[in-house]
Amino acid sequence: MPLTTRMNLRIVATQTKSADGGPGVATYEAGIAEAIWRSGVGYDEADLVFSDTRTLSASSNEDLDLVGGFSDQFGVAVSPAKIKAFIIENMNTGTQVLTVKQAASNGWTGLTTGGVLVQPASSQMSGMFVQVAPKGVSITGSTGDLVNVANGSGSSCEYRVTVLATSS
Repeated sequence: MPLTTRMNLRIVATQTKSADGGPGVATYEAGIAEAIWRSGVGYDEADLVFSDTRTLSASSNEDLDLVGGFSDQFGVAVSPAKIKAFIIENMNTGTQVLTVKQAASNGWTGLTTGGVLVQPASSQMSGMFVQVAPKGVSITGSTGDLVNVANGSGSSCEYRVTVLATSS
């Protein structure tokens, strides 16, 4: 089943300041306008995608099984060989911060063991951790495919995990 994926990630910031002779303007731009993955298993290609919205209670954590632990929108189990994009969105608009890292056992080496913090959402957008690897990061079922997501104390936290991958 063919898969075409587009991802937009861009920051454009314009700063203004009053200066002698009139206002000054500085524009900063970073990121990519658009990344397109064609259907396939090579560079700049992907043939698998899955996404799931989950809820963690306060002071709890869970290990996400990236190989065999999810199904696509058609109910087919997803078994990726390489991860092209990994996204965790913290959808909580309160104060809940998520920690995302390799699981203690059989952790996916595409993430750091120390973890990254995913800040809470605002009224406009989710807090996000986004990792993109155009060539892909290998993943091995049963021995290196677990990602730990932890919620601090306070209240429950809803988050979404989205993975773009290849089957080989």
